[in-house]
Amino acid sequence: MEELSNGAEEAREGIGSVKAAVDFYRDRIHGRKREENKPNSRLQEDAQPAELMQRLNELKREVKKVRHDVFAALEAKSETEKKIEAYNLRVEELKKEIEDANEEHVLVELARIEAEKEAREIETQRAAEAEEFSKKMEEAKRRMKGMRREISTAKGLEEKLAATNADVMVLQSEMELVRAMSKSYDKEDSEDELSKAKKKLENIKEEGFRFMASMDLVRKELTQVRQEEDELRKLEKNADSTVEKLNSKILKARSRLESAIMAEERTKAIVSNLSTALEHLQTESQTAKKEEERISEERNRVTQEIEKTEMNIDSTEAKLLGAMEDLEKAKASEAAALSKLKRGIESIMKRRTTGSQQSSTICISRWEYEYLGKRAAPAQELAEKKVEAAQTWVEALKAQEKEILLKIELVEKEIKTMGNAEEEALDTQRRKDQEEGNEPMNHHAGTLPTSRKGRRSKVRKVSASPGIKASARTSSITIKKRKRVIPNLTMILRNQSGRREN
Repeated sequence: MEELSNGAEEAREGIGSVKAAVDFYRDRIHGRKREENKPNSRLQEDAQPAELMQRLNELKREVKKVRHDVFAALEAKSETEKKIEAYNLRVEELKKEIEDANEEHVLVELARIEAEKEAREIETQRAAEAEEFSKKMEEAKRRMKGMRREISTAKGLEEKLAATNADVMVLQSEMELVRAMSKSYDKEDSEDELSKAKKKLENIKEEGFRFMASMDLVRKELTQVRQEEDELRKLEKNADSTVEKLNSKILKARSRLESAIMAEERTKAIVSNLSTALEHLQTESQTAKKEEERISEERNRVTQEIEKTEMNIDSTEAKLLGAMEDLEKAKASEAAALSKLKRGIESIMKRRTTGSQQSSTICISRWEYEYLGKRAAPAQELAEKKVEAAQTWVEALKAQEKEILLKIELVEKEIKTMGNAEEEALDTQRRKDQEEGNEPMNHHAGTLPTSRKGRRSKVRKVSASPGIKASARTSSITIKKRKRVIPNLTMILRNQSGRREN
């Protein structure tokens, strides 16, 4: 952006130098016209041919200088045209960069959409896995509750078995006591009781075996439950690891989304800045074209005025040559007339001396008397007319000088206003460039692809070529010189007008 602003300043300086050159040549041409009119008045008044020839030589030299200055202005115009072409190439490069930025913006949007899709898929997977894990946990809890109930029932059965075993032991001890104490009982009664007791014992043993089988089943189920608990714990660990992985993926996706959003915002800012720069360059190119048209018009006017001055110089040269020939003829006729007059005067003086010696009066011929009487009145009228013409000529010159001074003041005001407007535009551009430079561009440089960096470096290399810098230096020097010449011309014209008024 700074290179673009510098190029715009160089183009403005070149245009300003061309303007100053055109104004300077116009002022010089107007001054030359005045100087052409002065010798004519002096010819009418004094008729000094040597001074007129010197004036003509000076005018020829000034015309040569004007031609040289016009060629210099044309060269400056060609340089400005080259600069405008370079700026147009730069505008095309900026358009290409904007197209690349738009493509990158589209790619960033596609990456953002893909990241959003991945985040949605990860969230759906996470929700499905969480639901499955919750279902498995509920089933495991239900199994644990059932196993706990079965364990509680098995414990009750074990207690009952212990109680029955204790009862059996008590019964056996009682039976032994009964056998020892009641030997007098009948064998039949004892056998019946023994058979009953044996049946009870067998029943109790069968129940004990059943309880033992049920306990084995309970133990097997407990081992299965423990294995299932271990598997569930492993599943919990795996689920936790998958949840952590999903969380890390979600965080990465969010960071990608944030980076994509930041890159999108920065690309939008860059595109807006490039669009503003393009608009600024387009306006500057339009103004440069308008200035070029104005300069071409001024150049045509200057060439027309130069042609007119050359025609006037040629006509004045022809008139001067004719006047010189007329002067030589008049001098020859005057010399012949003077010789005749001298002879006549000598003869008349001789006659008058002879007549004055005889009488106190002087005799004049009638022809002399009539000639003197007729020549006095027209000579006085001619002198009065010459005085009036000189006064009107002086007044017209003063009016022309006042008009020229007013035009020069208006041109200076326009130049000042243009300079102020250009300075304000440059200040605003510099502020924008400073604000853009204050933004952190390092992160953006990392996110953007390397191809764009290459393009930027190429653009900087093109804009930083030595030819453009050299042209910028020459244009700035010409501006300074022209701005120094214009006020000197105004001071000279004012001094001349003051002298004439005095």
